[in-house]
Amino acid sequence: MTSEPDFSHKATALRIDRLHLGLTQQNGITPVILAPAASVHTRVNSWPPRGVSLVENITKRGSAMLRQLAAATALAVGVTALTTLPAIAAPSSPSPASPAAATTEVLYGYAWADGRNALRITPAKATMVKEYGIRRYRLTPIPGAKERRVVYSGARFRRITAACDLKETEGVVRLDRKGLGTTRCDAADLAFVLKLGPAPVRISLGATTVVHEFLPTPRKPRAAYGTIKRVNDTTVIFTKGRTSTRLHYTLADFHRVTRKCGDRWLANHTDADRDGLGTRACDTASFTRALKRAEYPVLAKVAYDPVSRQLLEAWEIFGDA
Repeated sequence: MTSEPDFSHKATALRIDRLHLGLTQQNGITPVILAPAASVHTRVNSWPPRGVSLVENITKRGSAMLRQLAAATALAVGVTALTTLPAIAAPSSPSPASPAAATTEVLYGYAWADGRNALRITPAKATMVKEYGIRRYRLTPIPGAKERRVVYSGARFRRITAACDLKETEGVVRLDRKGLGTTRCDAADLAFVLKLGPAPVRISLGATTVVHEFLPTPRKPRAAYGTIKRVNDTTVIFTKGRTSTRLHYTLADFHRVTRKCGDRWLANHTDADRDGLGTRACDTASFTRALKRAEYPVLAKVAYDPVSRQLLEAWEIFGDA
């Protein structure tokens, strides 16, 4: 009796195709009909091939389809993973410097009081040196440097003294590795220091003004002959030849040729040495008062610091009539 062909393999192929379709649709992928799956649906009259039993043929074809199904499933999972990966941001370029940092300016020099919460400073070149283990700064004039006015209201002030209200270091110095003061003070303390005379400072101009005290190296004063013209009660213009220098003073020794310290400039000639220089010792107030009464620039000898531009001494000269 001839047995009828078993078509259970077609049902198996149909279930596999449906499983493949369900997985691909679940992962958001358009189903693709693979060629091996279609080859299962062969005409009945060619099944099974000659020399191969029905069971063996179904087993081989089923194994091949399972391998294809596994490959398709792995592909679907991989594509789904790619579509769900978070976006990787491109490396951002360094942000440009902030406007405050870009406009920061540093000035070294001697600061002078110039009204309420303001100072004047002529920028100088600063070089840090070590003397006996202490960090100091050697200041040298910058040719053509112009005097600058700086408003320091709200500034941070760092002193070299142990306390903010000291006039001198009193043997105790507070410095960092850069040789700058570390004692935390404020703008009111800076005003106090400027009243004492010129202060060697480093000024950082930016979003916030920061002023540091430092220790300068000692220098020899410069002596010269020329003319003096009053600007105000603490400032004069000293001219020698074609060069004019603005000099400031708080305490200056004044040597007069007149009989009294309160006399007008060259009112009489009683106290002068062989070179015509005054020998009568007078104070700063006498110098200011004598200049106020002078209508024109007067001849004098001066001693001053070329870096701080501090007027240290002035001599009235006999013969300037």
